[in-house]
Amino acid sequence: MIETSTIKIGIIDDIPSAYDNLEKISFNKILVDNVMDNARNDGDVATDDILGADNARLYSVTFVNETKEFLDPHDLLQFSTDNGILSIAASGDYQYNGTNEGIVDAPSVIDDFTNNAWGFSVNTSIINDEGRLKLVGNISDEYQGGAKPGVGVGSGAKSIDEGETLVVDLGGIRVAGDVTVTIAQFNGQQSESGNWQAFDSDGKLLQSGNFGHVSFPANGDLTDVTLSINADFQYLAFSFDTDGINNNQGYLVNKISGLNGYLDSVSDSFEYQIIDGDGDLSSANLTISQVLGEINTGLEV
Repeated sequence: MIETSTIKIGIIDDIPSAYDNLEKISFNKILVDNVMDNARNDGDVATDDILGADNARLYSVTFVNETKEFLDPHDLLQFSTDNGILSIAASGDYQYNGTNEGIVDAPSVIDDFTNNAWGFSVNTSIINDEGRLKLVGNISDEYQGGAKPGVGVGSGAKSIDEGETLVVDLGGIRVAGDVTVTIAQFNGQQSESGNWQAFDSDGKLLQSGNFGHVSFPANGDLTDVTLSINADFQYLAFSFDTDGINNNQGYLVNKISGLNGYLDSVSDSFEYQIIDGDGDLSSANLTISQVLGEINTGLEV
């Protein structure tokens, strides 16, 4: 008689599960992390991928319409984008080198700023008790049309006249550098009487100067003045002071050009697939955003 017994074998064929990664770094910085096992710094709460029992690894990575596969476990795939360079291994380890400076590519021109400007009448201080720029004037800004148009203040003549000041909010922080201000209706013999001041986003005075380095035509035609501002700024103030000898009717600000601003953020998104030992696949996205401020959701490097 032959005795027999039964052996039950349970076969578990689990499948991998990939979960999206949302990572952030400061502009032009480096992010080091792993798409399957996240570092979770600076508020990152991404879920780790479930790899199962079959030694899951990365199978492919796609950026836009370009897909690259890991033909060898030791391959290192690389993608170059407009914002950075991703290098990623089959183990999920990756390094992303941000290359975006966070500055708007095309400098903007402000030629309609009547809703973002205000005036101060004769001998009225533009500085408050805390030593910062007053963000409300005591007279309105005024637009004057014609062949030599621009914005001044609304006390008497529409120009920026003796003792008056026009303040312009540039609509956000602007990058330090050269800015071109186009001036209208200014007498060429009194260029040193035209003054400017630059303030930061908190209203703190950064820099000041006058138009003395510019040769203005006697007929008051539109003339460009270059302001070299050495720190990031948001407000510009224009005033007129002849030490009490007012031989002309002030001037107008026609437009402000060459204003570089900062981007809020830029992002690159990569789709990755993980594969286990018997060919089961799962995919998720790695999205890397470069943002303003100090942040790095990856490993400390």
